[in-house]
Amino acid sequence: MGMLDLRFPGFTIEVSCSYFSRTDGLYLRWAKTLQGWLSEHWPIPTGQEPIPEDVPLPPRFPLVLNSTQLQHKKENKALPHRNEHFLPVPDGRCATLIWNRRITPSGYSQDVRHLTFDLLPKLDGTNLDLNPGDTITIYPKNRPEDVHNLVKWMGWELEADLPIDWHRSLRPPNLYATNSFTLRDVLLHNLDITAVPKRGFLKRISYFTSEPAHKERLLEFTAPDYVDDYYDYTTRPRRTILEVLEEFSSVKIPADRAVDTFPLIRGREFSIANGGIATSHPTDPARRRVEIVVALVRYKTILRKERRGLCSRYLEDMVPDGTTITVLHKKTLTPTYGPEKATRPLVGIATGTGVAPIRSLIQERATHSDSAPTHLVFGFRNGESDFHFGDEWPDIPNLMLHPAESRPSGGASDTRTYVQDVLLREAETVADMIRRDAIFFVCGGSHKMASAVRDAVTMVAERELGAETREEQERVFEGLEWVQEIW
Repeated sequence: MGMLDLRFPGFTIEVSCSYFSRTDGLYLRWAKTLQGWLSEHWPIPTGQEPIPEDVPLPPRFPLVLNSTQLQHKKENKALPHRNEHFLPVPDGRCATLIWNRRITPSGYSQDVRHLTFDLLPKLDGTNLDLNPGDTITIYPKNRPEDVHNLVKWMGWELEADLPIDWHRSLRPPNLYATNSFTLRDVLLHNLDITAVPKRGFLKRISYFTSEPAHKERLLEFTAPDYVDDYYDYTTRPRRTILEVLEEFSSVKIPADRAVDTFPLIRGREFSIANGGIATSHPTDPARRRVEIVVALVRYKTILRKERRGLCSRYLEDMVPDGTTITVLHKKTLTPTYGPEKATRPLVGIATGTGVAPIRSLIQERATHSDSAPTHLVFGFRNGESDFHFGDEWPDIPNLMLHPAESRPSGGASDTRTYVQDVLLREAETVADMIRRDAIFFVCGGSHKMASAVRDAVTMVAERELGAETREEQERVFEGLEWVQEIW
C-alpha cells in the first residue's frame, strides 16, 4: 500500500492510502497534527490557558425560555393550547394536499407515491408561475411521539411548552420559527432527532453525562484510534440520535443547548411532475396544482431493524384531509420549456422517479401546436411494478416511447435492458436527433447511469457521425443542449 504526502507550510504528514476507506480517520489524524503544529508555531499568549477538553464551549445558539409561565406548570395549570401549522419560510407558500396515492403494487419492495398539492397565492395575491424543471421544497417534521420521548428522557417536562424568548435567543439563519414557538415546537419542526449521529454530536453530548463509563465510551467514538468502532456503531446500523440517547440514558442535555446540540432538519427538494395546463386548478384560477413523485426510503439494517427516511415517513403519514403545509418554490436554472424550445426535438432519458421532470416537460410541450417530436427512453425494473404513468404515454401525441426493462417478469438475465442499451440500439435515431439540434434531458438517481448514457451517446457520435477522436466527440457534446438532473 502506497503512502500519500500531505504538505502544508512548515510540516508534512505521511498517510497510508488505506485510510481512504475511512475518510474520518484521515481527517482526524490530520486535524490532530494540525492542532499540534499550530500550538507550536502560534502558542497561547502568556497568562492564558487553553480551554480543557472536558469543558464545553459556550453555546452558539442559546435558547432563552419565557419563565413567566413556569409557575403555571408547577401548579399543574394548563398553558394555552396552540397548534402550529406552518413554518415561516421566506417566500414560502401554503400547499394543501389533494392526493397521496401509491403507484407501485402493495407487494412491491419500493413504495413510490404520487402526491398532488394545491398551492395558494402569496398574501399579496401573487400567482405562481410553474414551469418544467422547477422544484418545490418540503420541510418534514418529527413525529410527536418521538418528541415526547425525547422530552421525557431529557427531563424537559417543565420547559417543553414554554414560549421561547427570541429577543434574547440566537437562532441559525435556516431555523424557521414563529415568535410563539416553544421548545417542543422547535423539536417537532426544526431539529433532526432521527438522523444518524455525527461524531461532533457524540462529542457534544459527552459533556452532559453523569456516568463516567458513558462519557468514556462516547469520547472513544470521537477518537482517531476508534474510527471503526464509530462506523460500526452509527453508520453501518444507521443508528438514530434517539436510539443513542435512549442507550446512553445518563445524558441530560440542558434545554437551552437544544439548538446547539441537534442537527437541523433540511428541506427536501422534489421536481414537479406536471406541466402546461396540468398546473391549472380545475375551479380556482388563483391556485396552482403541482404534482411530485417520491420513492419512499424504507430498508432494514444489518441489525434487522427497519429504517424510514424522515421525509419519507412524513409524506407517507400525510393524509388528504385538508392537510396544509409550507413549501418553497424554486425556478429552474436551466429552462428547457417555451415555444422556441418546443420547436426542437427532445430526447428524454430517465430512470425510476427521474421521469417526473420529463413528464412535466412533455405536458408543457403539448400546449404548443408546432412542437417537435419527443423520444422518451424510460428505464424501469418491471412493467407490472414501476412503469410509472404507463397508461398515459400512448395517449400523448408526437411521443415515441422506448422502454428499458431491467427486471422483466420471468425473463432471463440476457433479456434485461438498460437505457444505454436502448440508445445504442436506436443509434440512427439518436444521431438524427443530434443533427436536428435536439435537447437531451437526463434524469435519475444514479451518477453511474448518467455516465453510461454519456458513453452511449459518445459511441453513437463515433459510429454514426464519424467523431472518431476525443476532440471530435467533445465538439459534438459542446454543440448539444445537454441537461442533467441527477441526485
